[in-house]
Amino acid sequence: MMVTFMRYCAMLLMMLLLAGCGVTDSAPRGDSAHGERIFREGLNDAPPCMTCHQTAANATGFSLGPNLAGVAERAATRIDGMTADDYLRQSILDPHRYLVPGYRSIMYPQYATVFNDQDVLDIIAFLRTL
Repeated sequence: MMVTFMRYCAMLLMMLLLAGCGVTDSAPRGDSAHGERIFREGLNDAPPCMTCHQTAANATGFSLGPNLAGVAERAATRIDGMTADDYLRQSILDPHRYLVPGYRSIMYPQYATVFNDQDVLDIIAFLRTL
């Protein structure tokens, strides 16, 4: 019983030390400004996303792809059990896997070969601002 108590105290002490030493989430973060540049200008000869997608909530007129205003909220509900970020990542890298009803499978299929992981995180960060 004493050994169990000492292990508990050691574990508690370790947690307190880690909490106080500035340990933070080290997950990579997206740069929304860079993501916006990719969205508007393209990258590595790939077409810019804005070629087919509008981003204004009050946008009117024809668009080849869905309007992306508020996309982060909708993305969280598109596929059961998939987070918004995972859905957005899949939509960029494997765009033909899930199609939004009413749209055709015409999205540029090579983004997975021209964007690196950070580029995708950056685009997602930008999409979350819409």
